[in-house]
Amino acid sequence: MSDEHEHEQHERIKLDGSMGVGENALLTIITKDDLHGEREETYQFPFALINFSTLNTCLAYNFLRGFKIVRQEKVKEEVL
Repeated sequence: MSDEHEHEQHERIKLDGSMGVGENALLTIITKDDLHGEREETYQFPFALINFSTLNTCLAYNFLRGFKIVRQEKVKEEVL
C-alpha cells in the first residue's frame, strides 16, 4: 500500500512569496454624474484582490452604474 502513495505526484504551493497573488484582471468601473456624464475607468491588478461583495454593494446603493472584469492570460516565463 505504501508503494501506491509514493508514486502519486502532488502539486505543491510555494510559500516563499515567489508565486505572487495570481493572474491579473482588468476591472472597468462605470460611473455617471451630472458634471462628467457617464465615464469608464479601467484598472489592472490581481484578480484575487477583487472584492465582489463591495462591488455589488456599490451597485445596490447606486454608487456605480456597473463594472466589467476581464481576466488576463497568464504569461508563461521562459527559462534560459
